[in-house]
Amino acid sequence: MLYGGQRKIKTSLVKQALIDKDDNALHELHQNILLRKASAWKYEKEWRLLGPVGIHDSPLRLSEITFGLRCDPSIVLAIVKVLEHRDVNFYQIEQIPGSFTL
Repeated sequence: MLYGGQRKIKTSLVKQALIDKDDNALHELHQNILLRKASAWKYEKEWRLLGPVGIHDSPLRLSEITFGLRCDPSIVLAIVKVLEHRDVNFYQIEQIPGSFTL
């Protein structure tokens, strides 16, 4: 994981990666999109495994997704729709009204 930095991605980086087919830019773009989190979340010690699905069984199969407290409903809907054919459980973090409990 990469912690800190900017959430914004420069259009010039997108152009280099996707239009100019620059492998270094593509690598940087993937890191910024898939591996960057705010420094405040470092305590989670999260791991992310990225790779092709392939045709072989893997013990590292996606089994669940937990959407954060402020995750936009349109993002939740899009991800659920894309993965509806797979055996994946979906969860949504909710705050118990009048408390700090999630």
